[in-house]
Amino acid sequence: MTETASGQPAWAATGGRLFRRYHRIMRAAFIGISLVSVLLFGLYAGDRIDDDKAAVRRRVEDIAYTLNRRFDVAGDLVDAMVERTHTYLVNHPKPPPPDPLYDALMGSEKDGILSLDRPPPPFERDTIGNVIAAARPPDPDFRHEIDLAVSLMPLMHSVDDIVEGAGASYYISTRRFAMVVPWIESSQLRGTLDGIFERPAFLVARPDADPSGKRVWTDLYLDRVGGSEMVTVAKPVSNAGRFFGVVAIDMALSDMRDFLRQRQPREGTLMLLTEHGAVIYHSQEKTQETSRIIRLGDVLPAGLQAHAQAILKDDALVGSALDDYYVFAVDLIDAPFRLVYIANRKVVFTALISSSVPLVLALLLGLALVVYLAERMTRQQFIDPAEQLVGFIEGQGDGSRPPPALPPVPAEWRPWFDTVRATFAAHGELVAIRQELDVARRLQQAILPRRFPDRPEIEIAARAKPAKEVGGDFYDVFWLDDRRLGLVMADVAGKGVPAALVMAETRTLLRGVAPATTGPAQCLGLANNLLAADNDTGMFVTVFLGMLDLETGRLAYANGGHNPALLRRADGELMTLGLGDGLALAVVEDFPFDEGDAQLAPGDTLVLYTDGVTEAFDLQNEAFGDPRLRMVIEASADRNAADTLAMVFDAVDAFVGDAPPSDDTTVLTLRYRGRV
Repeated sequence: MTETASGQPAWAATGGRLFRRYHRIMRAAFIGISLVSVLLFGLYAGDRIDDDKAAVRRRVEDIAYTLNRRFDVAGDLVDAMVERTHTYLVNHPKPPPPDPLYDALMGSEKDGILSLDRPPPPFERDTIGNVIAAARPPDPDFRHEIDLAVSLMPLMHSVDDIVEGAGASYYISTRRFAMVVPWIESSQLRGTLDGIFERPAFLVARPDADPSGKRVWTDLYLDRVGGSEMVTVAKPVSNAGRFFGVVAIDMALSDMRDFLRQRQPREGTLMLLTEHGAVIYHSQEKTQETSRIIRLGDVLPAGLQAHAQAILKDDALVGSALDDYYVFAVDLIDAPFRLVYIANRKVVFTALISSSVPLVLALLLGLALVVYLAERMTRQQFIDPAEQLVGFIEGQGDGSRPPPALPPVPAEWRPWFDTVRATFAAHGELVAIRQELDVARRLQQAILPRRFPDRPEIEIAARAKPAKEVGGDFYDVFWLDDRRLGLVMADVAGKGVPAALVMAETRTLLRGVAPATTGPAQCLGLANNLLAADNDTGMFVTVFLGMLDLETGRLAYANGGHNPALLRRADGELMTLGLGDGLALAVVEDFPFDEGDAQLAPGDTLVLYTDGVTEAFDLQNEAFGDPRLRMVIEASADRNAADTLAMVFDAVDAFVGDAPPSDDTTVLTLRYRGRV
C-alpha cells in the first residue's frame, strides 16, 4: 500500500481531500441557492412558458415517433409479404403439388362463387384465411397463384401480434380473387369480390398509379365491408415485368385514436391528418363520425381557416405563432400523415401561470430545507461509509497484506463490501482462465502450419476459423519422403486447453507414424491405438488422412469418422472421396480402417473441410449443408487453391450473416498441376 511522506495511506490523503471538497461544495450550494431563489422566481414565469412550449413540441414529436413505428412495422410486414411472393415465384414450379386447400376451394362453388367457408381437415378457420373467387374451370396458372396466396397466410396471421391496431390483411389478385386474414365468412366478402379492383389499396398500388413498386398508403376512406374509417398500406406483387396483384394491411383507427387520446396534452387540440387533408383523429371530437370523411377545413378554428394549406403542407411549421394560436406540425417518416397540435396562446399563458406560481414558491422554499437536510444525512449515510469503502478496496488490492476485515458500516452498505470482496476473488479466477485460454491459443497457433511446400506440382491453401478463443479443428501438411505429401484434416471433440493438447498429441503421432507406414489406413490404425490406450478423458478426434504422390498424382486416403473430402476434376466433375463414416480415433483400439485411392490429373482440386462448414447455421437455424458447399466448389472452376478457399469462406460468412458461429470452420484446398 502506497503512503504519503507523513505516513498516511495514499487513499486516505486523496479521499480526504475529495470529501472535504464535497463538504465545501455542499455549503456553497446551500448559500448560493438561498441567494438566487428570489432571482429565479422572477425569471421563472417567462422561462416556464418557453419550456412548456418546448415540452409540448417534444411530446408531439414523441407521439409522432411512436405512431410512426406502428405504420413502419405494418409497412415492413407488407414488404416481407411481397418478398415472400418473390421467393415463392422463384422457388416453386408450376403447377404446384396437390393442395387440400385448393381442392376444397375448387369444390366449394355456390352461386358462381368459390370460397374456403368450410376448410378441409386439419385446417381450421382461425389458422387460415378465407379465399373468395369467381367460379372458373381448372387453370394451372390460377392454381399456382392460389398456392402463392396460401404461402402468405403465416405472415398475415402474425400481423395482429406484431402491429398494434392492425385490421385485416389481404391479397388482391388480378385474376379476380382475394384472400383475407383473419378468416371472414364469404358472405361478408362478396362486396369485396364485386369491387375487387376498386379497393383503395389496389387503386393506389397498381403499377399504372405508382410505377415505383414501393409500398404506398391510401388516403382515409370508408371501408365497404365494415363501413368504418380506415387507412391501408399496400404494395404491388410483380415478377419478370408481370403484375400479379396487391398485398395490403388495413389499420383500424379505433386503437390509434385511443392511443392519441391517452397522450393528448392538457390544453390545445391534437389532430392526425392525411396528406390530402382528411382528419384521422381530432381530440376535440367526442365521437368520430363514420358516415363521412371529415376534412381539415371542417374542424379548424375560424382564426386559422386562412392558414389551412400551411398547416397541411408547410415543412417549417414547428412552434409557429399563427395569429392567436401556437401550431406544431410533425410529419411521419414512414406514412404520408401529419400530426398537428393547435393551442390558443391566451389559454396556454393563463393555464401556466395559474398552475405554476404556487408550486414554484413551494419548491423554492423547500429546496433550501432539502439541501440542508441532505448534507447532514449524506455525511452520515454516504460520505463516511464511502471513505471506508475506498480504504477497503485499497486493502483488497494490496497483495502484500491480508485482506482487511469488514468495517462497521450501515447495513445497506454491506452488500457493496461483499461485492468488492467477491469481485476481487472472481478477478483472480478470471485471470487464471484467461491464462489458460492464452496457452491454448498459442498451442493451437503453433500446431497449424503457416507455410506450405513450394513445389510446381501443387498449390495449397488452408485456413482455420475458431468459433471461440480456442478451436477444436486442425489441419496439417507434411512430407512423407521426397515425393509424397501427407494431408490431414481433423476435428477434436472438445474445446480449450484439453482440446489443444489432444490436437498437439494427434499431430505429433500422425507426423511420427505416417512415414513408416504402408498407407493412410495403417497410419490411422497405429495412431488410434496409441491415443485410445491412455484416453481417460473420453475425448476423441475425427481425421481424414491423405498421402499424395506428387509425381504420379495418386492419392491414397483413409477416413477416421471425418467428413469425406471433395475432388473437383478439371472438367468440372465433382467427386466425393468417401469410405463410409469410419470411426473416430481414440474410441476403440484395433479398429480396422479402410483405405481408398484416387488419381489426380492436372487441374484437379482437392478440398478437405470440417463439419463447421456444412453445419454453419443462419439466424433461421438453417444449416449451410453439403449441397451449398458442392455448389461453391463447382463454381470455383479454373480458380487457384487460394481463390477456392476464399470462395468457401465468403459463401459461409454470407449465409450465416449476423448469427453467432456454432462451430469451428476449417478448410484446406490443394490444386494439382502435375509435373511441369
